[in-house]
Amino acid sequence: MTSLAAIDHGGATLARPRGVPVKWLADRAIWFAVFLGGFVIFEPAPYELFLAMLFGIWAMSNMRLPGTVVPLLVMFCLLEAGGVISSFQIADWGRGIRYVAVSSFLALSSIFFAIVILEDMGRLRLIFRAYVVSAAITTLLGIIGYFGLLPGFEIFTRYSRAMGAFQDPNVFGPFLVPPALYLIYGVLNRSTTMAPVRIATLLVLLTDQPGVLTADPRFDDDASLIEEIVRIDKELESVAGGAGTSRGSGGMASKLSAAKIAA
Repeated sequence: MTSLAAIDHGGATLARPRGVPVKWLADRAIWFAVFLGGFVIFEPAPYELFLAMLFGIWAMSNMRLPGTVVPLLVMFCLLEAGGVISSFQIADWGRGIRYVAVSSFLALSSIFFAIVILEDMGRLRLIFRAYVVSAAITTLLGIIGYFGLLPGFEIFTRYSRAMGAFQDPNVFGPFLVPPALYLIYGVLNRSTTMAPVRIATLLVLLTDQPGVLTADPRFDDDASLIEEIVRIDKELESVAGGAGTSRGSGGMASKLSAAKIAA
């Protein structure tokens, strides 16, 4: 926060700004680092390069290691030491070492975020908000590519599955779990003013369809997207049907129910 200094000038006391808003810049840098975590199409990813730069900046700024973080650091060191030892038990030990190096960077990332959160607990909400924005954007990329809504977006799919801006759908799926849980928590415990936004974002993260269709596309090749819904009535609810998959509990019908709540 920018501070003010009093200056004696001709008998009058003036206030002037002093210093740089370091805290503001630090918070925005953390937000951007978390946001970049949703875009890992190539390696080293922008997230990794930017976060490595933050490591250096914080280290030169006399970053302190709180005692509460030391046990986590010790456990990570033991884990990585075990990874190095086990790597030499395989023929291609160099590949094992590379995996250990990647996991070491991720462990260091955990230590870094633990420290900056302990410095200011308000950063936890900032981090989750950046995570939600990143997850929503990368999910939209995957949905657009999966349904072929725009040319060229098929790069955000693999194995006939949406993978967002990641290299593997199996990474994309777990990435969405924390922001989805955070949004659910917000709907249940936070102000109702932002509930519609949270519910809409949840629908983006958890859906596998571009919208409400005139029929089930698995059984009807002529099923088309309903471009605009003015009101939700019995006829529309009957079109939505039940669960969309064997793993789902409500399919499009549950999304219509959520839309009614948000409205």
